[in-house]
Amino acid sequence: MWKSLYDSAWHNPGIFALAAFFLLIWLIVWPKHAPSLRHLRVLVAGLAVVVLADIALTGGLSPLAPAHRHWIGYVAIPFVILGDARVFLLFEQELARSTVQDPARSLKTYGRALAMALIVPVLQAILLQLFPSMFAQRRRLFLAYELMFLPVLLGYIRVRVQPALVARAQRLTQHTWLQGGKWLSLLGVFVFAQYALWALADVMILAGLDAGYLVRFVPNAMYYALFLPFAYGSAPSDRATDET
Repeated sequence: MWKSLYDSAWHNPGIFALAAFFLLIWLIVWPKHAPSLRHLRVLVAGLAVVVLADIALTGGLSPLAPAHRHWIGYVAIPFVILGDARVFLLFEQELARSTVQDPARSLKTYGRALAMALIVPVLQAILLQLFPSMFAQRRRLFLAYELMFLPVLLGYIRVRVQPALVARAQRLTQHTWLQGGKWLSLLGVFVFAQYALWALADVMILAGLDAGYLVRFVPNAMYYALFLPFAYGSAPSDRATDET
């Protein structure tokens, strides 16, 4: 029951396309955006376009299906990497907030985000080469990715984010530093919960429980429909004086 609904176009692209579309409309026409969030608004709008491209090419109404269905897996890989990169990019942009006028530093934020997003795909590719029979079932491949991403995210926060926030406290006011740290904490909890739910759902599916597909609706909605509005809506807006 739940699997058939999960595989339907109502799930993907259906509700996710609507969510991304309304997010774009909101970002364009809503008149009360804080001026200091202009850069974040543009970034989130660009990421929403990536979401629309993702679901258009890999969802249930993809032009690649059914004749070229085997290509969807290859097309999905860049979108998976970009989906993780957007998380690290938001972190890096916030950490670099007091020096955003430095072009080199700005490029570094994108480079770091992409490098972090490539860690798990590279590890997964190595595992696939070492244990091809173990990961012949795609669901096991998904689970391995999810379980590897969780410690990578925690390690990134511990090794990169926390020390950077401490160093940034010397350049920003205490209030702005606390607000930025709180926002990054919220993003971290959101993404950790998303991946943990994905892992739980895939364990249930591998155990033969159809309800695993029902559980999977939640992290899918978090990833495709809720993350960007959550990131933008929870971002601290009192940053104008610290970005000059």
